[in-house]
Amino acid sequence: MSAVIEPAVGGSGRVADDREAEVCAWLVARGRLKDGDLARARRLHEESAEGTLTALMARLGLVSERDLAE
Repeated sequence: MSAVIEPAVGGSGRVADDREAEVCAWLVARGRLKDGDLARARRLHEESAEGTLTALMARLGLVSERDLAE
């Protein structure tokens, strides 16, 4: 099963949204992030809309900062 990658809604700009979508797709494709965890992070990000989706995933422990740096 693969994740449907949609840009996060927010004022960060289209380029940043596209980049986050690419990072999420990369993490899912390599098994470093589960589809369910991505969906959970997206829901939480929509509720708070503070910071970036990737930063939230790291704070929640869904991905490591090392994974994000790659």
